[in-house]
Amino acid sequence: MYAKVQFAQLIRCYDELEIRSHFEYERIILKFSDGGDSPMDTYEAIRARRNVHKFKKQEVPQGKLKKILEAGLQASSAMNQQPWEFIVVTDQDLIKKLAKYKYDHNMQGFIASKVPRGEAEQMAGAQRDAFTNSVAVALICSKDKRLPIESSWCCITTIWLAACAEGLGMSPAYFALHAQGPIKEMLGVPDGYDIAAILRLGVPDLIPEAKPRKSLDASLHYNRF
Repeated sequence: MYAKVQFAQLIRCYDELEIRSHFEYERIILKFSDGGDSPMDTYEAIRARRNVHKFKKQEVPQGKLKKILEAGLQASSAMNQQPWEFIVVTDQDLIKKLAKYKYDHNMQGFIASKVPRGEAEQMAGAQRDAFTNSVAVALICSKDKRLPIESSWCCITTIWLAACAEGLGMSPAYFALHAQGPIKEMLGVPDGYDIAAILRLGVPDLIPEAKPRKSLDASLHYNRF
């Protein structure tokens, strides 16, 4: 119990720490979790979750991958219709094609929005490079179900927290509905389905620093805004 209290205190001051490498991140988990290899509890995972874009060239254990996807299946959905299906992509050539399309897709959007080209290339390149050394999990959803995208994001959030609790990193890649045709063709997505997101999962090589969050006092209202 004392170790868990220490760990919670550490997470609360996480913003002030410069914990960047997976080695340091893993060392902290092993030091402060009971039994050495226990996953984080819910609140620890919420505070430690990051949008990870750099992964080690290290295979994600199938057991862990299935465990976190199983966690996603426990998510809430509108009318319990569970609109999601998972396509796990481990073929590196296919992952490179997904990465290239993500770059092209983002560049088109940035240029249309008049983002300076150098800045656009940097941001689109970062999204493309985030596929490197990752397992890509396409979360697709049936358009025949009620609120399929909204429900799918309940599933994605659950997967994200489970991945963090298991010492893995994740970042989602989004594709506008009107631009999903090439991705659907690559992945053999059947008619009647959309892609909620492609989840890039892997062993973190760089843990980003925590970003500032609004305080509860600045966000909380009772009865009326």
